[in-house]
Amino acid sequence: MKRVRWSGISSALTALSATAALAAGLLASPLGLSAQESTPEAASASTIPPIVWQLAEFDDGAGNVTPVENSSRYTIQFAPSGFAAIGADCNRGMTSWELDEGALTFNEIATTLALCPEDSLSDRFLGDLNQTTTASIDQSGASDQLVLGLENGGSLRFDASLVGVLWQWEQFQGGDDTIVAPEDPSHYALEFQADGSVSGQIDCNRGMGSYTIGDDGVSFTILLATTRMACPEGSLDADFLRFVTESTSFVIRDGKLSLALPMDGGITTFAPVFDDPFVDDATPESGA
Repeated sequence: MKRVRWSGISSALTALSATAALAAGLLASPLGLSAQESTPEAASASTIPPIVWQLAEFDDGAGNVTPVENSSRYTIQFAPSGFAAIGADCNRGMTSWELDEGALTFNEIATTLALCPEDSLSDRFLGDLNQTTTASIDQSGASDQLVLGLENGGSLRFDASLVGVLWQWEQFQGGDDTIVAPEDPSHYALEFQADGSVSGQIDCNRGMGSYTIGDDGVSFTILLATTRMACPEGSLDADFLRFVTESTSFVIRDGKLSLALPMDGGITTFAPVFDDPFVDDATPESGA
């Protein structure tokens, strides 16, 4: 697959209209196409999972930390092709990036030029991204956080998000270590939207419903109404639906989503899958 390279700001801005959905953090493919221990400190990133990262807080390097209330308005998503899509409030942006043993370099950031509300953090966010020097993954919490270090000693801290990719089922591991895994993972997937809706591919059936994340950022409920076609013999549709709808908590670790059943009943693991629009002849890629 050949990489697409942009020579400067003008050509990148021309491409923004064709990649607006990506820059909004929507790398996901359409459906049908396809409890771990934490470590105490952030580790330098050797790769950045291609999920959507939502800005949680600014640190100016002088002891002042500013939480971000509307975190879904400030996002970044790193495509494996070497490009990143940026959501900066009312603006969208893109840039190329390189990561070498935790040292992160962004090339020129191209953005739309909409006038955001007076209280917008768009300019500050984009300005800090231009100062980025390092990337690390903090696994001290339930789910991973991405930490971008800045030239001034400050940082940008991001939460891992459910939205923006298609989550494809990898396996279920029961509390008794029983493993259930699909022969064709593309038949089982979930796609979460920012408005609280969720859609699912359950083998030969489709599902639509809603999900809720608790105030603790870990507790989780999902409701799915599905079609009722009789799937072929050997289908795991009933098992998959139970694993998903009976889950009560979630974490995102190492770029993968894990849904947990109550009482140590088991863990259902998903990998992010999407079409990377920045490569020629792109096929859905897994973040595994």
